[in-house]
Formats: sequence, C-alpha cells, structure tokens
Amino acid sequence: LAKYKEKELVNYRKNIVSYIFQHYHLLENQTALYNIMLPCLLKGDSYLTAKRKVLSLINDFSISEDLLKKKCSLLSGGEKERIAIMRAFINEPHILLADEPTGALDKDNSLLVMESLKKASKRSLVIMVTHNEQLAREYSDRIIHMKDGRVVKDEKIKLINGKHHHIDKERKSNPNWYSKIIARNF
Repeated sequence: LAKYKEKELVNYRKNIVSYIFQHYHLLENQTALYNIMLPCLLKGDSYLTAKRKVLSLINDFSISEDLLKKKCSLLSGGEKERIAIMRAFINEPHILLADEPTGALDKDNSLLVMESLKKASKRSLVIMVTHNEQLAREYSDRIIHMKDGRVVKDEKIKLINGKHHHIDKERKSNPNWYSKIIARNF
C-alpha cells in the first residue's frame, strides 16, 4: 500500500477494504438509510440499486424500515453500531476491519453481529479487534493476542464435530506478521 499512488489508494479503499469504526463515524444529520447507502453511491451505484442492497440486508441485522428513516442523531448507541456495521457490509469487501464491533451492543445484538461477521468471513478476510474474549473464542478461526504492539500468543481454532479446539502457540513477535497473514489469505 505504501507504494500505491493516490488513485490506487482510493480504489483500494472503495473496492477492497471496509471498516467498522468503534465510534460509528455516521453522518448524524442524515438518515440511517443514507448512511448505509453511502458506500454504494460513492462506488457509482444508482440510488435505487443502493436502496435495494440495503433492504436486502436489514433482516440480517434486525433493523426495521422505520428505523432506516430516522436521522442518526436520534438513534441509540446499539442502533448506530448496527447501522455502521451494515454500512461496512454493503459492498461485500474483500477485507473487513472491525474495531470493537460489539462494544455498544447488548448480548442479543452482539450475537447477531458476530453471526453476521462469521458469515462475512466465508467470503472476506475479517480482522476484528475486541476485548470480549468469550465472543472471540466462540466465533473466530484464529486469535492473535498482542501486548504493546507485539504478538505474544497465536491460537488457531479448529472446529471438530461442532466443537472448537484451540491450538495454542506461543510466539516471539515478528514485525512482519501481518504481511504473512495478508499474503496467505489472498
């Protein structure tokens, strides 16, 4: 990425990677619908195509069409989180980066979001930062523990007969660990 020209970076951000920010970064004076549609519109989709994409996702996130009409400034923290996550999903990115996506959600909504992230991981590389180790263990294929910017533990999780089995592996930090993960997943 460091070698990309500005136009290549813009294309990469629009088409390859998507973000779920910890603090939503929604346009508060716009409707929830507009916030979710925005990546589609920026990519060049028509208003109707973008709206159809949103309507096809709302059931996965237990969001009503009435909520889509509200301005984001009127939504609860959990509703804003789900809108932000839908916005990240809308263009089916190759890489989905999630910063504490369940931080503002109750247990039921957290499980709903984790199920959605798990589904997304079938077609996208999902990298999630979380302090909720229980949810991470239940839904992840791999958990990388970091301390002070260094990898201290790398756990691969295998599903055998419907049960998670953890394979702990203590690691010495390699400053290029992320390059290997990205290369392997591409």
